[in-house]
Amino acid sequence: MRRLLCFGLALVLAVIVGRDAALVHWRSIGPGSVPGLLAGDAALRLRETDGLMTDLARLPVNAPAITKAAIEVLRSTPLNSAALRKLGVVANLRRPGAGQGLVGLAERVSRRDLDSELFLIDWADQQGNFAQTLRHYDHILMVYPDQKEKLFPPLASGLAEPEVRKALVTFASRPWLRDFVINAIDYDVAPTYLMDFYDDLSGKVPLPDLQDGSARIIKWLLTNNQSAFLGTFADRIPGVSPLAFDQLGFTATTLNPHLQPLSWQFLQSDAIESEVEGQKMTVRVSPERADWVSLRMTWLKPGEYEMIQTVSYFANSPRAHLEWHVNCQDSNIPPLLQQALSLENAGTPVVARIKVPEGCPAQAWHLRATAAQSQFPSQAQIADLKLARR
Repeated sequence: MRRLLCFGLALVLAVIVGRDAALVHWRSIGPGSVPGLLAGDAALRLRETDGLMTDLARLPVNAPAITKAAIEVLRSTPLNSAALRKLGVVANLRRPGAGQGLVGLAERVSRRDLDSELFLIDWADQQGNFAQTLRHYDHILMVYPDQKEKLFPPLASGLAEPEVRKALVTFASRPWLRDFVINAIDYDVAPTYLMDFYDDLSGKVPLPDLQDGSARIIKWLLTNNQSAFLGTFADRIPGVSPLAFDQLGFTATTLNPHLQPLSWQFLQSDAIESEVEGQKMTVRVSPERADWVSLRMTWLKPGEYEMIQTVSYFANSPRAHLEWHVNCQDSNIPPLLQQALSLENAGTPVVARIKVPEGCPAQAWHLRATAAQSQFPSQAQIADLKLARR
């Protein structure tokens, strides 16, 4: 049967050795180095055989020594999970599958036996039993959440298979799945399969988690110069109507922090403060300072548009200077707009025309604020921000 969540025995063994600082110490001073006073300690001798198990090519040669050490431990401790596991691995060398019962017993003796779970993952995967494979993933990640960096990559690659995605849905209540949902794009999974996974999870995990994961996909597309696909994936974000992003102004969708950078991101700093109330955004700028106020990405189709807004100021307060910058993402196309909002236009609608050319699938909108010298912060307010196609 095909392997859906390929982990590999060599990687299993590397995980075991890589996490064992004590084993590194004993191996560094040579084999057969157990101190004389401890040479009679069967458990310590069994521990030394960890090094013998990491050499796959010589594992059949080392099997008798491993077996002897394991049996010695079981004479005094019949339910020693490490001894049972090692006997199972050796038995499996002689006949594939023969040792699975012993390793399974080791797992039942102690659910905290990481090594047994790792071997059982590999064996279940070899048989194409991905439901059983995922059960062992769950055991590990519930007890050892720090193992996610080793286990998430094969899980992410498995998302290409519909049956793996559907099996993962059964773990929707697990805390590790929330972490996986949000960060899976970091583990080399195709965005299409990840969005399919989000569709399967709809209604079974919190909507903000799916939106956080979707936003990370959008950021991945932008970082990897894939903005041409921005609209394709933005239209599939769970819980959001694609039409909601057509609004440039301030709505529940365009202010949702889980949807950034497709929603507005407000860049607070020691120079800038901003807040939105209803359809109004108020900006405060420290004297003689300048900085970016907000940013957002859109995926407008080629054509001509009008941006409309009303700018106002506060009585007895210095006026902040506001300027819009709109650019194509991932292209050398000249800026689409650089508009300074005139202080003389206070209280009246301001219209700016924007032409989106071919080859500009994604647009970055930035608002910048500047304050002149004064004793008090400068302020400005933008209201009724709209975008309409001409």
